Amino acid sequence: WVYRRVLSIVRLPDDAADIDQEVWTTLARQLPGYSPDAQLRTYLNFIIRSRVTEHFRRRARRPQIADTAAGEEGDDPMSRVADEAPLPDRVAESAECLALFEAALKTLPVNEANVFLLKEGTDLSWQEIADTLAIPLETARARHRRGVHRLREALEPCMNTP
Repeated sequence: WVYRRVLSIVRLPDDAADIDQEVWTTLARQLPGYSPDAQLRTYLNFIIRSRVTEHFRRRARRPQIADTAAGEEGDDPMSRVADEAPLPDRVAESAECLALFEAALKTLPVNEANVFLLKEGTDLSWQEIADTLAIPLETARARHRRGVHRLREALEPCMNTP
């Protein structure tokens, strides 16, 4: 379940496997602080969000390297930097937007954040989200709409960049 959820977000099987392992390790470390009042799935989704965010942040900081097997012996390693790697100003811009998104997500009311994370970070249907959170279906949809509206407002500076 965790691996599939992470894979649906990062789209790379190797990265998803690494993040999956990080999620379970984090859960094991944080288990003494786990509140049985919270549903495990919701708790795991918060850990997943944290690990995936960390993954994208690390990725934005390192250059994308082309396949090293294609390089000739004695080649300059800088010649293997992929052309499609983002320019430094774009990386900084996306890192700033990611930080803005993280901050905005933390300011959402918990009930809106839970619905948002379950809808956007999983393959659950609306009914499954409602059942997971033990709320009516229309309440789940309304919380999602409010959360998206708040996030859009907070991310306005990023949405206007070319």
